[in-house]
Amino acid sequence: MRLLIILLTFYVGTASAGMYKCKDANGKTSYSQHPCEIEGNNEGFVLKKDTEETIATRKRVVKAKADKKAAIIKAEAEAREEKRASARDASVAYMNYKTARIQENAAIINYKKQAISAVVNNMNKPKTRAERIRARREKE
Repeated sequence: MRLLIILLTFYVGTASAGMYKCKDANGKTSYSQHPCEIEGNNEGFVLKKDTEETIATRKRVVKAKADKKAAIIKAEAEAREEKRASARDASVAYMNYKTARIQENAAIINYKKQAISAVVNNMNKPKTRAERIRARREKE
């Protein structure tokens, strides 16, 4: 849309004719698209009319600026997407780390449960021969 507006602006500018600088009887300077009415008062200040070459040059300049702007926008979008991807990767890596830590903690807890269980079971077992005999008699 912006490109269209810019192109139309230059297109309208190309339709203008030459410009004349004139001075009236009072010495006042004026500009007109038509030659001055009083002969000899015409300074012949004529601006060049836009030629096909200048129009083509303007179009190339406008296109180059638009292409450059599009390239900048594309590069910024790619940088934003790369940053998002990097953030996602970091987030996934962090979640994998946290999952591994939780699994390690669960393994440690299971090991401690087993160790406590073994200690409790050993506490109830008789330690000496006399205690073992007494325990066997109590069972019968």
